[in-house]
Amino acid sequence: MLYVIDAFGEDDEMTTMLTRPVDEVDAEYLRAKVIPVLQPLSVDEYSFGPAAILHTMARYSYVLDGAVVYWCVEWKPGLLVIRFAPEGEMAWAALKSPNPEFGGREATDAEWDAYDEDAENPQYNLVFDAWDDIFDCEREGWDPVSESDQDAYAAALAPVNTLSEALKLQWESRSEEYLERCKTSPIWRGEVVMG
Repeated sequence: MLYVIDAFGEDDEMTTMLTRPVDEVDAEYLRAKVIPVLQPLSVDEYSFGPAAILHTMARYSYVLDGAVVYWCVEWKPGLLVIRFAPEGEMAWAALKSPNPEFGGREATDAEWDAYDEDAENPQYNLVFDAWDDIFDCEREGWDPVSESDQDAYAAALAPVNTLSEALKLQWESRSEEYLERCKTSPIWRGEVVMG
């Protein structure tokens, strides 16, 4: 599994695509806790929910795993993951953050007692290990993307990029109406927890 980022230079211009292996603990979390609970995601469900997240301040990363890409987003209830595949199939999972007050939740005393603030948090790592390095000009451990990885990444995202372009054309002049519609989605609202 590899993180893929569009790296920016000192002038805030994108310079190149870079990759770095996902730390094994975090990759194992993705394999063991997220991938088994992925559920099919329809074009409509994606279009009127997660697609709008790209227009928010949400932090996210992309993980390339063979021919598929996982979009890992810090979102209610903690971590939202969407899998994109070259044939256009999408799937999603939402996992509750280990932080009992994430997203404005009110934690009980028992939840606070059970929470270890210093414990490893693969959800956080899966988003921020890549996000933090996008604009860091002194990033370490990143290599230019190989041609084969770049091709796999582009192929996995091609169907959703085509869908995004169509959504933009359809809703560009009605962006507020579109966003309000997206906000009614259970995915947007973080109402579903898996795993």
